[in-house]
Amino acid sequence: MDLFLHYLSLPYLIEGIGFTLAATLIGLAGGVLVALPLAAMQLSRHRVLAAAARGYAVIFRGTPLVLQMIFFYNALPYAGIKLPGLLAAGLALAFNEATFIAEMLRSGVVGVDRGQVLAGQALGMTPRVLLQRVVAPQALRSMLPAMGNEAVSTLKNSSLASVVAVQELTLRSTQLASSTFDFFPVFIASGVMYLVLTGAFSLVQLALEARFDLERQAALRGVSRWLPWRR
Repeated sequence: MDLFLHYLSLPYLIEGIGFTLAATLIGLAGGVLVALPLAAMQLSRHRVLAAAARGYAVIFRGTPLVLQMIFFYNALPYAGIKLPGLLAAGLALAFNEATFIAEMLRSGVVGVDRGQVLAGQALGMTPRVLLQRVVAPQALRSMLPAMGNEAVSTLKNSSLASVVAVQELTLRSTQLASSTFDFFPVFIASGVMYLVLTGAFSLVQLALEARFDLERQAALRGVSRWLPWRR
């Protein structure tokens, strides 16, 4: 127990959390940026654009993430592009996650009731206003659970960055266990750290879902008349 607590508070492992979160945030932010044009291409009426987006998805969903990280880190220098390990791993995560996030965006937009879109068009809404006022709010609300799960998955996949020598939590745990031979307490402490991180992501997801839950908001408005401090 003492060894477990020692490794749980060890600065060497705690510093690895920073690299883990950095790779995760690069992967998520980059994934969203790449997914937006991918989703637009999939929803496009132009078959060439839709086929290009599908081909991208086939490539990045059909190859292992580890191989993609190695490609970004070891193969791109042959083309004159030298990336640090953290950036290479983050970009590989971003391009990999973009395929899944694009599908979430596409399904969220397609899932909006067609009648509401037609009603907005009948009211004279421009495509931009229609997207902002009708489509985007409903699509994003339905996407929140899937996006939360994808964020947790990205956090766990960031452990693969150890293959390109990124000093994240998994690599540091492996190095520490190999030097001290305290495999059990080191990896238990590392597992608890990952549980705390994924739990924090899940709490953010639940908070966002509650914030955008229309039924809950309506119930609170009904109860708020009896709660003066809430008003």
